Amino acid sequence: MYVASAFESHLLACTLAHHYNLRRRELSTEQEDNQQQGPPTTIMTDPVARAFESIKTFHGTAQDNSRDWCDRAEIIFNALNINDGDRLARIAIKFEDTAFDWYRNNPVLYTTWLAFREAFQRAFPPPERTQNRHLLSEQINQRKQGPDESVHDYYYSLDKLCRDYDPKMSPIDKTIKLVCGLRDELKEKILPLNVQTPEEFMTQAKNFESSEKVMAQHRKQNVSLELPDPTYYFESNGYSTVAATQPHPQPYYQQYRKNNYQQHQPNYHQQHRQNFQQNYQQKKHQQINHQNYYGSYVQQPPQATSYIPQFQQNNGQMIRNSKSRNINNYQNNDYRNCFKCGQKGTVDDGAVPNNKKNPSTPLIVSLHVNHILINAMVDTGSANSIIHIKTLRKLIHQPHIVYQKNIHRTANNSELNTIGLVKLKIHIKNIPTFVLAEVAVDLCTGLILGNDWITQNCIDIITSEKCIRKHYGKYTIIAPFSNYDQEKYFVLPIHPVHILPEQEMIIPVRAKIKNADTVVFTPAEDFIKKKRILTPHTSLKIENGITWITVMNANKIPQYLNRKMILGTVSFPTPSSISLPLLPTKQVETVKPLELKCRICYEEFLSKKELFNHLYEAGHYSSIDINGSTQ
Repeated sequence: MYVASAFESHLLACTLAHHYNLRRRELSTEQEDNQQQGPPTTIMTDPVARAFESIKTFHGTAQDNSRDWCDRAEIIFNALNINDGDRLARIAIKFEDTAFDWYRNNPVLYTTWLAFREAFQRAFPPPERTQNRHLLSEQINQRKQGPDESVHDYYYSLDKLCRDYDPKMSPIDKTIKLVCGLRDELKEKILPLNVQTPEEFMTQAKNFESSEKVMAQHRKQNVSLELPDPTYYFESNGYSTVAATQPHPQPYYQQYRKNNYQQHQPNYHQQHRQNFQQNYQQKKHQQINHQNYYGSYVQQPPQATSYIPQFQQNNGQMIRNSKSRNINNYQNNDYRNCFKCGQKGTVDDGAVPNNKKNPSTPLIVSLHVNHILINAMVDTGSANSIIHIKTLRKLIHQPHIVYQKNIHRTANNSELNTIGLVKLKIHIKNIPTFVLAEVAVDLCTGLILGNDWITQNCIDIITSEKCIRKHYGKYTIIAPFSNYDQEKYFVLPIHPVHILPEQEMIIPVRAKIKNADTVVFTPAEDFIKKKRILTPHTSLKIENGITWITVMNANKIPQYLNRKMILGTVSFPTPSSISLPLLPTKQVETVKPLELKCRICYEEFLSKKELFNHLYEAGHYSSIDINGSTQ
């Protein structure tokens, strides 16, 4: 009995303990779930609280602008539709430091937001906005984009000045102000686009700015390709005006030319040594026999002539350049005698013209370069072909520039800097030729075609026939030299001119020549045929781009000449002719006044009305013979 009761007590205790543990687990699980869920999320739906959260704190320092702070707060309040009471009730929570002290020391009950703003701005005065329109206009005109300033910062800075100057400024006026203050490199690209609105200006300027950043990064990556100071090899030639010499070939420079155009001969060093010895003998002869003329060169070491390869690469094969026969006899100096000792092969005119003997003359040929007709100078004294950067920008298909700095020594012992290499396609008539030309910023002409173009493309220079020639299979193409002395310049009126019937006038005209003592004026054929205005061929003198010509209206109706009408051309006379211009000393009256007099009684009158009244009264007037009664 005792055992049974003890067993029942033990069973009851186990049951209660199990129930207690189970209940405790349920309670802990509920607590954990409640803890994981956390407190209920409260979404800020109060617009007043949202408004004050968006407003920055005002400290009242010198850097804080009370006007801008109030403008921003007012915009937020209006957007969330906050009334003046809610604004003024909580505005103090956005004040710190000096601003909070001011609010605490001035317990004024403001009834409206406007009254509070006026008192607030009196306590913390904002910077004054200038009302001087002349000063604002001067600031706008002097505002220029900095070298490191972005288009974005420049745009909004100038836009703020324009709004202060005139809030209703038209878009085209604001665009003009924006374009005028741009950096020169951006202005050159924006001006041809003729932008009309500030938004269009912003888009185009940012596009060009992004392109500049990409190109600057590209140049920075190619810094390692820049060449050190070159070693110069002077080349002497008797038919040269710009003898740019070939620098010492660097690894990248040499490989670039080798892969694109030509390869050197295996026996290059042997032939180079022979050329050096031959040139050294000539130099030695000059130093011995011409001490009075070449005394400055006696202490200098002899210079080696640059080597012109005799092989070229054509269709992937190395062929002998049998057709590169340069018929320019000026390259063979052996037939000329020295003016000092009479021996052959020692006289050398070089790149500087000699007025006494064998002067040099540039060869100008009109060729199509990338489909644009350009007057190119063919210079046998220049080792490399060089193109001016402005001429390169005129091409329709502008080639990519491999940026690579280089320095050349010219014939007058000055330096010629180049910035890169471009591949040009040059047509002689319809036959294409190619050359890897260097790009120069300061060059005396637009394009110089040197020995690299002459040799690689088998160009023959025939000075006796004044032309260049190229063999293309069984065909022969010839391009004549251009007479650069006969370059013509258009002549246009300076201002609009109104010419009466049968009137002769002397009018001022303009030409793209600064000053010239004697030029030959040739009237335009279309001008004479269409307008029937006569003007003679004459010699003129130009001063500051202005001269005077005589025109005569051969029509029975007045004629009008606008400023863009081409009246003719002016050119320089040939050296074999002598022309002297006849300059008018004063304006000649070429329009004769009408003689208002009667042919019968020879009485003169001041007006036609008085003359006709006299004819009626005297009976001299006849409807049949009107012309017989008056003059």
